[in-house]
Amino acid sequence: MEENFKEKEVPSEQAPANQTKSKNNLNRRQFLLSSLGIGVATAVGATIGVNPFTKPEEALAEGTEKSIPLIVHDNMPIEIAKDYKRFNQKNTIFCRFGYDPEIMSIGKTFSEKFHGVVPPSGEPGFTETDAAVALAAWSVDHEFATNSEFGVPNQGLYAWEGPINQRKPGVKDAEDGTSKIKKAAKFLGASLVGIADYDDRWVYSEFFNPFTGENSSPEFSFEPKHVIVMAIEMDYESFLTAPTLLESAAAGLAYSHMAETAHKVATFIRQLGYQAIPCGNDTAISPALGVQAGLGELGRNGLLITPQYGPRVRLCKVFTDMPMNADKPITFGVERFCETCMKCADSCPSKAISRDKKPSMQQGPSISNNPGVRKWAINPEKCFKFWSENGGDCGSCIASCPYNKLDVWHHELARTMAGTPAAPMLRSMDDLFGFGKVNDTQEIKDWWKKDTKY
Repeated sequence: MEENFKEKEVPSEQAPANQTKSKNNLNRRQFLLSSLGIGVATAVGATIGVNPFTKPEEALAEGTEKSIPLIVHDNMPIEIAKDYKRFNQKNTIFCRFGYDPEIMSIGKTFSEKFHGVVPPSGEPGFTETDAAVALAAWSVDHEFATNSEFGVPNQGLYAWEGPINQRKPGVKDAEDGTSKIKKAAKFLGASLVGIADYDDRWVYSEFFNPFTGENSSPEFSFEPKHVIVMAIEMDYESFLTAPTLLESAAAGLAYSHMAETAHKVATFIRQLGYQAIPCGNDTAISPALGVQAGLGELGRNGLLITPQYGPRVRLCKVFTDMPMNADKPITFGVERFCETCMKCADSCPSKAISRDKKPSMQQGPSISNNPGVRKWAINPEKCFKFWSENGGDCGSCIASCPYNKLDVWHHELARTMAGTPAAPMLRSMDDLFGFGKVNDTQEIKDWWKKDTKY
């Protein structure tokens, strides 16, 4: 493991949390929050350095508004094998439905259900109206970035070529480039943005198109220097309905926003006179790039866990030769927390998430697992099979994750606790407050009645 790192307290202003608030009347969850909150603060306050005799909101101010305890690393805080080999895209689960008979059958069933060839069941969350809003949310991705969600590069809004401003106004230096790209990326649609130095370890060794069966080499028309990694937040309330089509609508909306945002950021870079290649699920391994760009840590569910939104994000990226300064990777207690939590594994309807206590360097149960990186390996065959049975994607591991929460005081306190010996208590707190439920019938019924933050 690369051990060269330094510790740094990062002000919370650099890691703003979602400010959405619930407008519902007092319910059991809110009652628990108010009546038990001070007790919880008392129990954990001494452990995390918060005065236990303050009000919950004051405990928040003392514990997290001043600083969120992030450790900033000079190198990737993940153990990577010395003989690590780049991953062949052909082995990803979505590419396998182009040649693997078992996955082809699963993919056919999933596609027929999701695209309405097979009518939705009519159950809550799977009505014709629910299917309509899901397909509408996915429509920009499907129509203007066709098949990009399956890893096909250079499609529509993700086109690798675009007009470059021949005046080449450029940027003054790397610091200026960093400032401009971060402002522009957030203005153009990114919820979070980080910058990584180009590292070809995360670029697929070969590209594979499951619809044509063609292999191709990952050859860029220029020498990339950096990768801009952007996270797109997904709607919180829609994920409370997981694993329904309403959850899928939130995922689809994020995929549509990914395509728009990556395209716009690439256009911005080209208008400054530099080269840019926008990407979604294609070209390179997004979670690894997210870690390298300082956006978060890898979780038990195989996803990037961010301090702001947990795993409730989708990732897009832009390769470029524009001068910038790379961000540094961070850790904030995710691995330690995931060792004891298990909530995503308990909530997974297909039991596709590992229950091993520690992450490992082992291959994992599938050829779709990337060996040579210390992590928890999921079983993508089980996951994708459930999708086909479900008629839409799932999202249960995202919805159930204790890091996926609104900006209420006890979750801010919990984020601070995550890197301390009090971390094992967080799962119990989450359950006690009634968060992280999946397939919640009441949330599904209420979805169409709620105002949306968009």
